[in-house]
Amino acid sequence: MVSLTAAFGIVGPVASADPGEVGSSAATGPPTVSTVSVDRVGQVDADLSATVNPNGGATTYEFQIRLGGLTEWTSFGGGTTGDGTEPVTVRATATGLLLDSLYEVRLRGVNAAGESVSPALSTIVVWEFPIFLSVNDVEARVGKRSLVVSSRVRVPGDGVIAQRVTSGQGQGRTWCERSKPVPGTGNYAMRCNLGRKGRAQLRKKALGLTLRTTFSRPNGLSVENDQALRVERRK
Repeated sequence: MVSLTAAFGIVGPVASADPGEVGSSAATGPPTVSTVSVDRVGQVDADLSATVNPNGGATTYEFQIRLGGLTEWTSFGGGTTGDGTEPVTVRATATGLLLDSLYEVRLRGVNAAGESVSPALSTIVVWEFPIFLSVNDVEARVGKRSLVVSSRVRVPGDGVIAQRVTSGQGQGRTWCERSKPVPGTGNYAMRCNLGRKGRAQLRKKALGLTLRTTFSRPNGLSVENDQALRVERRK
């Protein structure tokens, strides 16, 4: 069995901050942390970035990673921010990654008012030819006759981005499907329109949705990312 502590080059346990241990401040609430962006994947490491809004209280943050299928997180790349009220970009590199492995990553932030974690997990798949997928800025846009789920997807090379919006945990009704060939590494805007039927359903009740994003490389490798989204009822 692989030791995550050894795999990520961490020589000892990483202490996790407790809200009661973070210096007192005028925090208006727990820090707001973003989904982690996977900026680069090598054969043994990955560069990550995210944003932290301290919400007025000095904040301690840490990146967290785990092998797919495990429940416990390993922390690394921690630091502190000031007590401002604007998002601060933070970065870290996960090292010691294993080939033919899938990892999940997130960011955790703690201030005197509490703690928070990334609203969704990002995925790293380490193959001989690395592949990763980050899905950010997920938003439901409601019009008079339409309901559109938009997002920005970052991928490491050419291939096809596909998205599907379903009810519940991905096993319910499929509301829309969309695919887009992409020419190379970059961030790509995606839109999936639930149409008039989706908009009509939203007039009756709130919708609990799952946005599944899949990125497939020409060599047959693929990776998926699921994000839950709740859209409140709107007449």
